[in-house]
Amino acid sequence: MVSIIMENKTFPNNILKKLMILSILLGLCFYVLPIVFMGENYIYTVHDTLDSFAGTSELLHDNGMFLSEGGIIPVMGGMEWFYFTICLYVYNLFNYAFGFVGGQIVTRIFTAVVGFSSSFYLLNYVFKVEKDDIFKKFVICLISIAYIITPCAVNRTISYAFLPVIITGFLHLSKRDKFTKLTLLTVLFPLFEQFNAFLIFVCGFWLLFTIIDTIVHKKINWNLWGAFLLICMGTVIVDLSYMIIALNSSSGSRSLYVDARSSFTFNYDTAYAIYKYMKTNQGWTPTLHMYILFPTTLVFFVYYVYDWLIKKNKKSMSKALIIFAGYVFWLLSATIAVFQEGGLKTGIMIIDGLQIGRVMGYMRLVWFGLFAMCALDDRNNKYIKVFMTVLIVAQIGLIMCSSIRYNDANATWRYIITGEMDDDNLSVTYFFSEDQFTELKEDINYQGEGVAAYGFHPSVLLYNGFTTLDGYLTIHSMEQQENFREIIAPALEEYSKYESYYDNWGGRMYLYGELDYDPSLEKDVEAADLYIDTEAFKKYGGTYIISRAEIANAEDIDLTYVNDYDGDFYHLYLYCAN
Repeated sequence: MVSIIMENKTFPNNILKKLMILSILLGLCFYVLPIVFMGENYIYTVHDTLDSFAGTSELLHDNGMFLSEGGIIPVMGGMEWFYFTICLYVYNLFNYAFGFVGGQIVTRIFTAVVGFSSSFYLLNYVFKVEKDDIFKKFVICLISIAYIITPCAVNRTISYAFLPVIITGFLHLSKRDKFTKLTLLTVLFPLFEQFNAFLIFVCGFWLLFTIIDTIVHKKINWNLWGAFLLICMGTVIVDLSYMIIALNSSSGSRSLYVDARSSFTFNYDTAYAIYKYMKTNQGWTPTLHMYILFPTTLVFFVYYVYDWLIKKNKKSMSKALIIFAGYVFWLLSATIAVFQEGGLKTGIMIIDGLQIGRVMGYMRLVWFGLFAMCALDDRNNKYIKVFMTVLIVAQIGLIMCSSIRYNDANATWRYIITGEMDDDNLSVTYFFSEDQFTELKEDINYQGEGVAAYGFHPSVLLYNGFTTLDGYLTIHSMEQQENFREIIAPALEEYSKYESYYDNWGGRMYLYGELDYDPSLEKDVEAADLYIDTEAFKKYGGTYIISRAEIANAEDIDLTYVNDYDGDFYHLYLYCAN
């Protein structure tokens, strides 16, 4: 049967064209349709999405505060605008223009279209696939689908989708002997790439390969060098807030992240940490490579080495070296990430604590690139070609069925089928409970008084239009860090784990206590003590505390119970500082 399919020129091409269309539609159905049709009921992993980006995005959207230079943002007791790192990324523009829910829908559609089409074009270009080679195009179609639906943090999706565009741009410009106006478009690249996770490495790799190109061809390619300068210029413009933070780094909190690191020592735990990074990649960009992508490339690597050393095949030599280079990058990037967490301190480039270990995020490109090189090898016989197709289909199935962090599409499909959520995967409707907070605000005739959350994330308050003293922002002024510490000093004395957590980082300026801030479907929670300095709370503008449970020692810390509000997800208790 396989022989018939592979040898018949007309029948399989017609079938494969239809399968390509069907594959694209199925990929879109999995990746795009849930968020479009579910809207606020779409399921998100809470980590760094609902508890961070959503609240601040909605706050800036609702109040028209995007790029409010010199303004004060009503979070953490009043935050200067540039600490929100309000960069001109397309992702941010979508969220601030359409609100969080609308922004996520537009982002997902943009990611699917740009990511798939750019990946499909790049692979066809790199491997010089002929127009009538439908089988290779079908394989590339599947690889492109797998690349784009691989989960990652929601604010990184556009960055991943646009990376193939940047690589294609470099390849095209490297082949132009005379200056071309296409070079001018590279100034727009920073709009699509987040600086601290992708763009800094785009600049570095672009410079590196431009130098290599100059050495190999023994002449200057003005397109590549001009593009590098334009990308750097665009970075300064798009990431202006980072530049401002750089000028104010001595008064910022990021230095805590660096100073808290201990001296680095290599031991068994370090080696195991490197292994874990290599196995799972970084938390915000899982690659799901260990079951199919890595074993497949390893088998081909062994074959290429054999074919090179035993049969003296130079084509196999180059492919073996490419796979080996990918493995070296894999090990090196994991090692850098572990070294940095273990004590490697960086204060270079823009801000203290720049996480150069995030270069490991590029492993998604590496894995699918290596797999494509193996799958599209012209020397593969018909059985290997079919088998490689089955493998990439299996990889797509693995991605779709994996219930891992940031695989929001998977979580939403499970919710559609079962009607069940869990603590780590919640919808906007549940997590932010707008109707419940609207009732609360109307009840007290809320006029912008300072509020803090106890037992849930402050982003919920931001999303619902409150002025908060607390919040989650990894970069802020040390003055704010110290002021808020006055408020929570009793809690830090009571709980040593929170004292270390806050004083060595401080990204979460929360009311810490026995009532945990992680979301829970268990709505009715037992009464809990709260340890705060109420006078400091009032001094820095605090009026109300909204708690997910009764505050057992409210009278002892001079808080007055106002009312409670029972909703679908929260049972909230409102207190006022006397």
